Amino acid sequence: MRLIQNIFMASTIVFSLTACDGKKDNSNDQPSMSQHAAAEHEHGEMGDAESNPESIASSNQGLFQLEAHWLNELTAKSFANQAHLHFTDPEGNPIAVEILEFHPMMPAMGHGSDESQLSVETADDLGSQYHVTGLYLSMPGKAGAWQLHIKVNIDGQEDEIMLAMPEVL
Repeated sequence: MRLIQNIFMASTIVFSLTACDGKKDNSNDQPSMSQHAAAEHEHGEMGDAESNPESIASSNQGLFQLEAHWLNELTAKSFANQAHLHFTDPEGNPIAVEILEFHPMMPAMGHGSDESQLSVETADDLGSQYHVTGLYLSMPGKAGAWQLHIKVNIDGQEDEIMLAMPEVL
C-alpha cells in the first residue's frame, strides 16, 4: 500500500511540473504587420466573434466597461497574442481612458507573465480603443484562469478592472 502511495505522489509531482511547461516555446513567434493586416482584412476590425471570443466586464468603481475582442486564439508561450480593447461609460458610449497599468495575471497560480514585448497603443483619436500586441501568457489555462489587470485614469479618477480571458491553449 505504501508503494502505491509513493508512486501516486511521484506521478502527481511529475504531472504538476510538466503542466507548467508542457508546450513548445514559441516566444519568438510574433506576427508581422502584414499578418495582422491580413487578419483584420479577413475578419474585420474586431475579428471573427465565433473563433475569437469576446470578454466584457465592468470596472471596480463602475466608471467604465471594457470589451475585449481577441484577435487570435490565445496560445501559451507565444508573443503573438493580440486583442482590441474598447472602453465605454456605463451607458455604452465611448470614453477616453489613460491606461496606467496593464498586466496579465494568473491569480490561482500567483503569477503574472513576461511583459517585455507587450504593447498597448491607442487605436482611435478619442483614446477609448486600444490595440494590444505581444501578450505573452506563460502557461495554458481554462477560460477565466488568465486575467488582465488594467488600471486607468478617467478625468482624474482612477479605476481598475480584472478582465477574465478566454481559454489559453
